Amino acid sequence: KKEEEKRKEEEEKLRKEEEERQQEHATPPLPSSPPKPAGIGLLLERVDGEDDVHIKEINPGGAAEKDGRISMFDVILTVDGVNVTGMPLETVFKLVLGQEGTKVTLQIQRPHAKSNDLGRRPGEGDVTTFFVTLTRQCMAHSGHELGHLEISPPRERPLAMEQRERLEALRRRQAEEEAKRQREEERRRQAYEEEIKRRGEAEQRKRGEEAARRGRKEEERQQE
Repeated sequence: KKEEEKRKEEEEKLRKEEEERQQEHATPPLPSSPPKPAGIGLLLERVDGEDDVHIKEINPGGAAEKDGRISMFDVILTVDGVNVTGMPLETVFKLVLGQEGTKVTLQIQRPHAKSNDLGRRPGEGDVTTFFVTLTRQCMAHSGHELGHLEISPPRERPLAMEQRERLEALRRRQAEEEAKRQREEERRRQAYEEEIKRRGEAEQRKRGEEAARRGRKEEERQQE
């Protein structure tokens, strides 16, 4: 019995030594890679000379396209309550990106084109502001992964914008001329009304004087 116990002790000792040797030669686990940034499927841009962050494109399959409320030419005003107007696009990029599955809230401004406003780009005119909350997701796009959010380099002012500026300048001149014309008409109207009032008062005084003369003559005849 003692020999059996001794044999078991030796076997247990050999098993522990083997486990220790295996642990010493085992390959250490690789460090976990950080999670890839995730976005919402937008291509952003800023026109030279402007502070607004425009949505140039909506990538197929992204969160923005699936949601369906964001359109091209929309303007991003805030990201999770942070005002991004005038902010560098790289900073806006970092605000929109985040861990996959998390949510981001954008405040969107959408201009509305007017049919009689020549020279406007699509989406310019009166504006509507609304909020959109989207879930970030990672998707490959154009052979690389950027959390499905891209930045377009600044571009020059398009011809349509130059036409719009000339049209707006023309409208301002026309508005100034119209205001000047209305002031002149108002001045003439007031002068006409004052003249009519003056003539009326003069006619009333004349009638009063004639009535007074007739009254005096009537009194004289009665006295005679």
